[in-house]
Amino acid sequence: MIHIITVHFKTDRWVDLQLKQIDKHVTNYKIWSYCDGFDISPHVHKFHFCENFPQSTSVSNIGYLNHIAKLNSLTHVVLSDTNTREDDLLIWLDSDSFPISDMNVYISKKLSKYPLIAINRPENGGDVIPHPSFTCTTVYFWKEHNLNWSGVPGSDTKKTNKQGLHDPGGFIYKNLLSKNLDWFKLLRT
Repeated sequence: MIHIITVHFKTDRWVDLQLKQIDKHVTNYKIWSYCDGFDISPHVHKFHFCENFPQSTSVSNIGYLNHIAKLNSLTHVVLSDTNTREDDLLIWLDSDSFPISDMNVYISKKLSKYPLIAINRPENGGDVIPHPSFTCTTVYFWKEHNLNWSGVPGSDTKKTNKQGLHDPGGFIYKNLLSKNLDWFKLLRT
């Protein structure tokens, strides 16, 4: 099973387009979503899980910190589901991201060589981190390495090679680096 984790925020503009592309290019999947800032009632039935993010768990008025909280919370929902298995795949997909070709074959090929596939954005000020616009790994790998979407506090400095580590994915990058684990860096297109 492939668990697609996505957060739609302030607009439902991308919901139907993303779902159409997922249905066209992915098989054997469930979509788990937080949809905030718009009426979700016309969309709830389109997802395996769709709720508003609990406001009581909001950590900050800073956008990327709330995005981290939403990604971590939704991932926890997936991992806590009794039907989620260790060999299942987790895919995080930004609301305005969607597949354009067969994902199952692509993911299978890449995960046979790398434990994690993720968008890498070197054009974004030299970012080195995996980005949640598209990231994929197994439930087992995520849990084995105790991963989460947190950033690395105090790493937002332009004078180091650690640009972007405070953003979602900074902790994942630091964890992979410290364990000398290679990952497939997918350039954003």
